[in-house]
Amino acid sequence: MVGVRFSRFAEEKSLELADSLVGKLRECPRTAAYRGLNAEDLRADFREFFQELTGWLLYRGQADIEASYTQQGMRRASQGVPLDQCVNAMLVCRDHLVQYLLREPTWDAELFGELEFVVAVNHFFDDAIFFHMLGHRKYERNLEQVA
Repeated sequence: MVGVRFSRFAEEKSLELADSLVGKLRECPRTAAYRGLNAEDLRADFREFFQELTGWLLYRGQADIEASYTQQGMRRASQGVPLDQCVNAMLVCRDHLVQYLLREPTWDAELFGELEFVVAVNHFFDDAIFFHMLGHRKYERNLEQVA
């Protein structure tokens, strides 16, 4: 898969990607609740994600995405982050990654033209967004049952 070169590049640049993504989320009006979250925790979460990108795209399946992002959805809900801001943050993350890769001047034309990577990233985020929302709803239902 040609896209592996893209994901390996993202893994190598995981710290830079995470740092700049946290900055974007804190500046974006559609993710205002992220300003109240611990920046170091966010940075660590995103760095871990970028460091494991190849695994997420190639080796982990829907069950892994469900487990991880249902939990993340519950965590963000418990932190008071509205669901729309969680979803927007995931879309910002996706766009940030793709834009970062597109700015890299070392890709040859054939590699740059490959759509495999973009398709895999979009598929991953579609599943992650869906299960994140399920986790958010699950947390809200648990609160309603307690009340």
